[in-house]
Amino acid sequence: MRKIYINDGWQLSGGGIDGSVSARVPGCVHTDLYRAGLIPDPFYRDNADKVRWIEDESFTYECKFRAEAHPSASLVFEGLDTYADIYLNGEHVGESHNMFIRHEYSVGAQLRDGENSLRVVFRSPIKEVEGMPQHSGAFTTERMNTRRIQCTYSWDWVGRFVTMGIWLPVYISYPTGVEASDVYIYTSHVDGFGAEIVTELEFVGYEGGGAVAHVEILSPEGEVATETSFYVDRKCYVRRFNVKSPNLWWPSGYGEQPIYTLRVTVGENLLEQSFGIRTLRVVEESDEVGSEYHILAEKMKKTRHGALMSHDEVHSGFLVVVNGEPIFCKGGNWVPCEPFPSEESAEKTTKLVKMAREMGANMLRVWGGGIFEHDVLYDACDREGILVLQDFLMACGEYPEREEWFIGELRLEAEYAVRKLRNHPSLAWWHGDNENATEGSDTQEDYTGRESALSGIAHAVTTLDRQRRFLPSSPYGGNTYGSVTVGTTHTTNFLGQIFEYFDSSDCSDYKEYLGGFTARFISEEGVFGGVSTPSLLRFMTDGDLASEGEEMLIYHTKGNPALPKEIFEYVTSYAKKVFGTPRSTSERIFKYAYAQYEWVRLAFENARRSIGYNNGILFWMFNDCWPAALGWALVDYYLMPKASYYAFKRMSAPVTASVTEEDGVYMLHVSVENTVAEGVEYTAYQYDLSDMSSPTAVVQGYVGDVTPRTSTKVELLLSPYDGAVIYVDISHSGGTDRCFYKSGKLPLTECDAIEYTRSGDKLTVKAHAPIHAVVIEGDVLPSDNYFTMLEGEERVITLEKYDAYPTEYPLTVKGYSITA
Repeated sequence: MRKIYINDGWQLSGGGIDGSVSARVPGCVHTDLYRAGLIPDPFYRDNADKVRWIEDESFTYECKFRAEAHPSASLVFEGLDTYADIYLNGEHVGESHNMFIRHEYSVGAQLRDGENSLRVVFRSPIKEVEGMPQHSGAFTTERMNTRRIQCTYSWDWVGRFVTMGIWLPVYISYPTGVEASDVYIYTSHVDGFGAEIVTELEFVGYEGGGAVAHVEILSPEGEVATETSFYVDRKCYVRRFNVKSPNLWWPSGYGEQPIYTLRVTVGENLLEQSFGIRTLRVVEESDEVGSEYHILAEKMKKTRHGALMSHDEVHSGFLVVVNGEPIFCKGGNWVPCEPFPSEESAEKTTKLVKMAREMGANMLRVWGGGIFEHDVLYDACDREGILVLQDFLMACGEYPEREEWFIGELRLEAEYAVRKLRNHPSLAWWHGDNENATEGSDTQEDYTGRESALSGIAHAVTTLDRQRRFLPSSPYGGNTYGSVTVGTTHTTNFLGQIFEYFDSSDCSDYKEYLGGFTARFISEEGVFGGVSTPSLLRFMTDGDLASEGEEMLIYHTKGNPALPKEIFEYVTSYAKKVFGTPRSTSERIFKYAYAQYEWVRLAFENARRSIGYNNGILFWMFNDCWPAALGWALVDYYLMPKASYYAFKRMSAPVTASVTEEDGVYMLHVSVENTVAEGVEYTAYQYDLSDMSSPTAVVQGYVGDVTPRTSTKVELLLSPYDGAVIYVDISHSGGTDRCFYKSGKLPLTECDAIEYTRSGDKLTVKAHAPIHAVVIEGDVLPSDNYFTMLEGEERVITLEKYDAYPTEYPLTVKGYSITA
C-alpha cells in the first residue's frame, strides 16, 4: 500500500469566528483557536469555563492537496472526532459518528490527477444527541449516547473540554498488488525444544494473481531466527515457527524485554511487526476452608466496605503468572495525558512510561473513559516491561446497550482495538468497561454492562485474540463484581465511605483505616493529594495560592456530583486533621501533597504485608489529564512527580519494611517480592515527642533470610506509648529500607534543622535533627524526595534537569519534623 498524507495546508472556519484560521492536522478546534489567539489558555485559572461555547458550535476543516487519480484509491482518516461529513472535490464521500475507529472511504470516482479539495464539516457533539433517550451515569450523561472520549465531558480530575477535529493522520491509499495486510502473533508453547510462535497472516491484492510471500522472524539482535516461504492466492494463512533458545519477555523487575520482529515480504511490499515471546495466564485458585487466606477473606467480607459488595461463600485468589513465574503487579491507571488526544506527544508519553518503570511499576491499566491510546504508549510499555490492562471505552454509566446502533458501534471498536493491540507482549488482558457492571455477577441473568460486553465486544476478542482473557468489566469476579474476596477490586467504589471518614472522624486512626482495604487484586486503589508549588504556579498565581477561599485550588481539583461536599473539602480536612493546621501557604501546600504520600504508603504497605493473598495493587491514577491542583495522579500534568510518586518508589522495592502495633506490641514486617532477602538485620530507634533530639531507646536484631512472596514479622522490643515515634532501618544483602510508626496523628511542622549545598546536578543534604520529610522543589527532577533523615545523616541527591518543565523556579529544600 502506498500512502499520500494530507496533513498540511488546513484551514478552520465556523463557530462564529471571522473568516478562517490556520489549522493543524492532527489537531482539534480548541488547540487551533488557541494558537490563533482567539481563545485564552484553556488550562490557566478558570479559563476552561470561558471556552465551553465551542462545544455547541459547528466547524469546518478544509485543504487542497495534490494526488494521482486511481480507480481503487481510498481516503483514510485514522481518527475523526466525531460527527462529520466528508466532501472530496465537492462530492459527499462519507460520514463519521465514532471517534474510536478508523474510517476508510472509496474515492476512486472523485479523486483527480493534480489538485484536489477536501472538506470535513463537524457538527456539535452536544447538539447531535439532543432529544435522544437519556441514560444514567456519573458526572454528565449526554456522553452516554456518543462514541467519543468520555472523561472530557468533565470528571472529578479534568475540566470540560468537548471538542471536534481530525485527531489522527489522514491520507490517500493506493493498492500495490499482493501484500500482507495484518498478522496475529502469539506464543503457544515454551518448552525444552524452544518456543512455538503462531502467525495468522492476512493478505490483500491477490485477486488479480498470486505471489510468493517470504516470512522471517528476526532475533532481538536482528538475525534471522527462522523463516519460510509460500504462495499466496487467498486471504488467510497460518504458519508455525519454532524459535530455539528463545529470549523471553518479562515484566520489569523480573527479567529483560527482548523484542523480536516478524517480517513479511511479497515483492516490494513489506510488513513488519514487533512482538515478544512470553506466556501469561491468571490463576484463580479457591481458598481452602479454614486456611489463612480463607480466614482473611471472611474477615474482609465482614468489614463495612466488604459487606457492601462481597457476598461470596467461596473465595479465590487472582495471581498473574508470566513464563511460569508468579508476578506481584504494581502500578497505576493510565488516563489520556492530554484532554485533547491529538496533543498527546510521543515525547510526553514515552517519558511517562519511563517514569512508571523508574518508580518501580510493572503494570498500567488503560482506563475505559479515555481512548485506545496512540501506538507509542504500547510500544513504550513493550520496551519498558510494563504490563497493560486495556479497557474497552465505556465508564461509570448505563449505556444504551439495548439499542442496535450502540452494539454495532461496539463491535466495530472491538475489532479495531483487538487488531491494533493484540501483538504487544505488554498487553495482559482486556476489560469490557470501567465500573458499569460493579453490581453484576456471572450468575445473574442480566446486569448493567452484560449486553455490551457479551454482544458488543466478546466475539472480537475470542476470535481475534484467543490467547488473552476477556473480563466483562473492571472490577470483575465474585458476587458482586466489586467483591474484595474474589477477582479484582476497585477501592474507589468505597470512596464515599472514605470521604465520610475524613469528614466525620478525627482521623486519629487514619493509618489503620487507610491501610485496611485488603483485596485479592486491586486494579484501582484511589488516592488523592496536591501537586508541587512550581506546578501550581504554571496555571494559577501566587495570589491564588495564598487566597483564604482557595478558589482556584478548588476549581482545579474538580468534584463529584454524587458527593454531598467537594472532594477538596474532604481531602484537605484529612490533611489538616492528621498533619495539623498549616502555619503558612507553603506548609499548607506541603500538607496537601503529603496527604497522598501517606495514603499510598499505608495502602502499599498493607498490600506488601498480605502478599500472596493480595497479588496486585494499581493506584488510581498514574498520570494527569490536565493541570490538577489536588488530584488522584502520582505524576502531575507537567510530568513532575508528586509526593506519592516517591512513596510508591520506596514501597515498590523488592524488599520493604513496615511497622504495626498489635495488642500493645510493635511488629516489624519484612516483605519480599521476587528475590531472597538474605541476612536481614534491623536497628530500631524510639524517640519521644517531647524531645526529638536523640532516641530514648535503640534496639537491634536479626531477622535472617526471607523467601520470595512472603512477609515475615518479628517483635520489636520497645514499649509502645502515646508520644512515641519509631524509625526502623533494615539491611540485607541487596540493600536497605527505612520505615516508621507513630500511633495516632502525625503533626508536621517546617523546621530549620537542615542544610544543603548544590554542585551541578548533585544536591547534598544534611540533617541536624530528625527530619520526617525532606522536600525538594524546583525545575528539576530529584532522584529521591520526601525522605526521612535522622540526626547527623547526609544524603546526596541527583537532580535531573527537566526539559519538559521549562518554567524556571528557584531550588528550595525544606524539612518537616514531627511535633508534639
